[in-house]
Amino acid sequence: MRIDVGVAFMALTVATNVCWAQGDARTQNFKTISVVGGVDLPLADSYEGVWDVLPGGYGRASTSFYGGRMHLAIHVYDNDNEGQPVPDFLVVQGEAGWGFALQLPADVEVVGGAHMGAIRFRFRDNEQFEGFLQDETEWTAGLFARLQVPIGRRIAGVSEIQWSHVFTAEPISLTRLQIGLSFAFSSPEWLRGFLQ
Repeated sequence: MRIDVGVAFMALTVATNVCWAQGDARTQNFKTISVVGGVDLPLADSYEGVWDVLPGGYGRASTSFYGGRMHLAIHVYDNDNEGQPVPDFLVVQGEAGWGFALQLPADVEVVGGAHMGAIRFRFRDNEQFEGFLQDETEWTAGLFARLQVPIGRRIAGVSEIQWSHVFTAEPISLTRLQIGLSFAFSSPEWLRGFLQ
């Protein structure tokens, strides 16, 4: 699995370097910022029935960056122990990512790429269960595919499927579906100047 993630990031690096060479792509960097909020729904996990991953919420900010879309995101959701002798826990996952953006007719946008970040597990009532820390933080990496469909001048509907690999001692795999609304606005000149 680590090799697959490594290959994905190598491809991401090559794609970014190709886009870096394109002058047109550089002029679009940070031109607009898109802010998204919505629900984060579980599709699959590798907990083998020990925990039930519950729906949660997410927020993301993205912008044009060298021929694609760069983003920062945060996901928050609960995990229920399903009556098993393990503690419930809250997950807070932060990430940065980049994906190649494909523009379709009617301003529909499809983005596919990779992300990496960290995930924090906040265990509840852990003193009742031997071997569990109160908090645990691990690195994450994965892939995503996103569809954005405009429904107004600055508003769009967004759906995304995201797969994450968590680098715990026993690796965890999480697949989630995100559905939300996006609001786009032009970046202030001072911010574009600072970021560029």
